[in-house]
Amino acid sequence: MAFGNNVVLHSGHEERHERGVGFVLSRRAANALVGWNPVNDRIITARFKTRHTCITVIRVYAPTEDSSDKAKNDFYGLYQDTVDNAPRRYMKVVLGDFNAKLGGDR
Repeated sequence: MAFGNNVVLHSGHEERHERGVGFVLSRRAANALVGWNPVNDRIITARFKTRHTCITVIRVYAPTEDSSDKAKNDFYGLYQDTVDNAPRRYMKVVLGDFNAKLGGDR
């Protein structure tokens, strides 16, 4: 999908406007794109090939701590599978919101 001079890659619910992850790529980045995979509404991957290297970018939005254990386990299992299945020769970059809490409760 084009948005001005940018290309938008999206994975998620179109009609509900909740959750979902994506990338907004410049035309230059879009030209380096060799593939992308909308894994689910919390994980998307994009593969880029440049003159010097190949890169897999994994974008995630993790469940919050209040989510069920099943939802969290399902997410982290799929996240691990996604990382493990990325091409080995590609550098991996992970971006996202892991909904982490740092420090103790006060």
